Amino acid sequence: RRFFRESYETDVILTSLGEYRMYFGGYAQSQQFQGYNFGVATSTDGLHFSPDPVTVFRMPPTPAKTQINSPSVFGVGPDWYLAYSQGVSGVINGQDAWLAGPSTDGMMTFPAIAPIVSRTDCAYCDSTVDFPSVIPDPSGNGGYIMFFSATHMLASGNVAEIGRASAGPDGQHFTAEPAPLLSSDLTGEAVLLAPRVIVDGTVFKMWYSYARAADIMDLQNLCNDMNRVQIGYATSSDGFYWIRSPSNPAVPVGGGGWDVDSRALLTGSVVPLDGKSTSSGFALYYTTFRTVMILGFPVCVPSGIGRATRP
Repeated sequence: RRFFRESYETDVILTSLGEYRMYFGGYAQSQQFQGYNFGVATSTDGLHFSPDPVTVFRMPPTPAKTQINSPSVFGVGPDWYLAYSQGVSGVINGQDAWLAGPSTDGMMTFPAIAPIVSRTDCAYCDSTVDFPSVIPDPSGNGGYIMFFSATHMLASGNVAEIGRASAGPDGQHFTAEPAPLLSSDLTGEAVLLAPRVIVDGTVFKMWYSYARAADIMDLQNLCNDMNRVQIGYATSSDGFYWIRSPSNPAVPVGGGGWDVDSRALLTGSVVPLDGKSTSSGFALYYTTFRTVMILGFPVCVPSGIGRATRP
């Protein structure tokens, strides 16, 4: 199912009142070359979303060429915080993970605070830290866990990684783990992006975007006809050691409906299928990409936010 066009990097959460909130990055076509802002849409069933007219976070005007990406909203007591990535070198290069907040209701503006995981914080993330996603620590210590994408620069080229950081009950001061959770250096995956984790009982379940070297020709242009960026699945008993599913991809590119011509799928978020319990299954939100002509030039843009389900 497709929701919004010209928007992507969706983060769907469920409030204590049972409301679905979809946080996303979006822009009008007049803003295509100027970056975009974060908005929010609400739903009572997880299928029909209505965007709120108020922007919850605007792209900073300085420094020049600043880009913000991948919102992830989480609650700390009565307040809401927004984790996201920010940099000046492009969508998936030269980024750091930042924090904004608090917002008293999660619907009004989140003020920016500071970086929470920077490229200087871990040896495996010296090239970029992006696509942060925050969940409560299931250990019961009242803290928070952040999963994120990273790349490590080597003389032979960049290595894609998925990392983890943790914070105490304030949800504001994160410490990155010294080693990555998943690494392309070990598996041959040239792309590892947008990890999204949900805890099902005692099992950590992760969905993430990936591509092997043979399936990615141009990471800066996700619409490249030779690309095949798909969604994979992995599980863990402790949130540190992960086992990839032998049945990957969990969601392949080139579906049978509105996304039949997609070349890349970007993981959004995962929630219980019935909005209450993981025993009902899972609903996965994701973004696809397409090429459109803007001002006479082909431009790769998000073609919509989709939803896939698994009972």
